[in-house]
Amino acid sequence: MENLFLPPELEAKAIAIGLSKIQVLDNFGIPIEGIMYQQILDLFEEKHNIFIMPYPRDGWNYLIQKIDETISLSGESKHGERFKTKYEALNEAIEESFGLISSDSNVNINLTQTKIDELNTIVIPRNLENKNGDSDYRIELQE
Repeated sequence: MENLFLPPELEAKAIAIGLSKIQVLDNFGIPIEGIMYQQILDLFEEKHNIFIMPYPRDGWNYLIQKIDETISLSGESKHGERFKTKYEALNEAIEESFGLISSDSNVNINLTQTKIDELNTIVIPRNLENKNGDSDYRIELQE
């Protein structure tokens, strides 16, 4: 049953984008809770047109296809090596797909670097510039 659920680091990201844990019973009737692989794959397909396909070939690898932008990413070309298991490849593809989602929204907030500047404005840095060339979000504080 361990391969039904995302590992903790991917589960946290899945929860951050709105997925909820589900509960299933193991072979002994003990409840297990988590985000299932199928949940995240469905979310990528239905909301973001991102299709993830792990495949075997001298080990395991993956292909990510973003339909509306005809983006195609392959784990083999990125890493130059194959993965030992299907789930290693799938986890890497899911991680890569989270990056495609964040580039869709054009926002990557790092709250640890958030500050209030001298103009009483909250400055939230982000990795990507917006269309106006600004590299930060600014929120004016009112009293």
